[in-house]
Amino acid sequence: MISPRPFRTARAVVGRVGGNHRRSGAKGVDMHDIMKLALILACLATSALTQPLQRLLGEDALHPWAAIGRLNVQGAGFCTATLIAPDLVLTAAHCVFHPVSGRPVSPDRIHFLAGWRKGDYIAHGRARAVAIPEHYTYSPRPTDETIATDLALIALTEPLDIAPSQPIATGPETPPGTAVSVISYGKGRAEVPSLQERCTALFHVSAILKVTCHANPGTSGAPVLLTGAQGPRVTAVISAITQGLPGAQAAPLQPHLNALIQDLAR
Repeated sequence: MISPRPFRTARAVVGRVGGNHRRSGAKGVDMHDIMKLALILACLATSALTQPLQRLLGEDALHPWAAIGRLNVQGAGFCTATLIAPDLVLTAAHCVFHPVSGRPVSPDRIHFLAGWRKGDYIAHGRARAVAIPEHYTYSPRPTDETIATDLALIALTEPLDIAPSQPIATGPETPPGTAVSVISYGKGRAEVPSLQERCTALFHVSAILKVTCHANPGTSGAPVLLTGAQGPRVTAVISAITQGLPGAQAAPLQPHLNALIQDLAR
């Protein structure tokens, strides 16, 4: 078995995103307030169209999504994660930090259980190394800056075989107004994955994707899935709950993903 390597931060990441809000031309009107109002109206308009969570109880329902599983972090709880290549797992960056100390968890304490359901799983992977965006800084209270870069790419000690399923490929940025799906574990549903279809990707604010999908503790790291002619593609990762509104905030994969892949290859 390959010895775990320490965390790496991607060096090719584009500069820091989010946080600076420009004012509109009208005196006293903050563009951030306008965007918040637009978000409220959009959430109210689309929340009725969002499908409820559907638990994937049977094997037939679960197997198409076997690439999605639980990320168990010893001493720090669990998140949702996705196998995007036989030896690469995608999740949220804050999932691989200890919530009390704020320090990164050693890779040898990170386990990915593909297709986890009631104690059974299709494949078990152990982390060898973890890459996070260069400008990500862990904080127990999410901000625009931390959410926008809340991505972690985990290299496993060996490739996983989840046949007849396959890893889920990644895709481009999700256009606003697009119907997306999310599969996740969470508080009160930690033993069986849940599928939520036809959430809506609202728009990007400070490089964060706002979606109407349900989120609670444990949902962090779940893939935002855009399905097209070539099947589902991961376009973002759930990072935080939208306070006071239905839905969640997600970290888009671009422009960070290629830098994370390159960093793990070094």
